[in-house]
Amino acid sequence: MILLAVLAVGILIGVYLKNDLDLAKYAMLQKLPDITVERLDFARVIQEKEWHIKALDAESESGMIRARSLDIEVTE
Repeated sequence: MILLAVLAVGILIGVYLKNDLDLAKYAMLQKLPDITVERLDFARVIQEKEWHIKALDAESESGMIRARSLDIEVTE
């Protein structure tokens, strides 16, 4: 009985990991339009660290994102 319970839990964890790590389904939702942004400047807090990102310009074209003169500052 214990072996069946451990096997069931292992299968359940495997299914959750497969669904969580399957990035292909999110790739279609995240497709960005072709766009150019000038004087990009934003800050985010990620895991108690503040990320401040500046770029002279950034563009998204055919799924590729390029930034020029990119500065990243991380503070705790």
